[in-house]
Amino acid sequence: MGAALFILIFALAGITGGAVAAFNLGGAADKWVARHNAVRREKAARTMDFALLQPSGMGRWYFTVLGAVILAASLVMLVAAMALLAGV
Repeated sequence: MGAALFILIFALAGITGGAVAAFNLGGAADKWVARHNAVRREKAARTMDFALLQPSGMGRWYFTVLGAVILAASLVMLVAAMALLAGV
């Protein structure tokens, strides 16, 4: 019972996070790309590696696909948690 509730809570969190990323709700994927590029610029300044100044190849599509994978896996976790709670 306790393990099923634990899985259920993480599944609901994963569904929420995955949906936000997969459907770019509130521009989340765009913000993550901007933050990723800012971290690369900061690292380039610290290490003097000027190749890092180029924008990353991980565009919005990467974070959208990652969100879709997390969403799908979380839905499977939700079904598993429901099956455990139902005693199947």
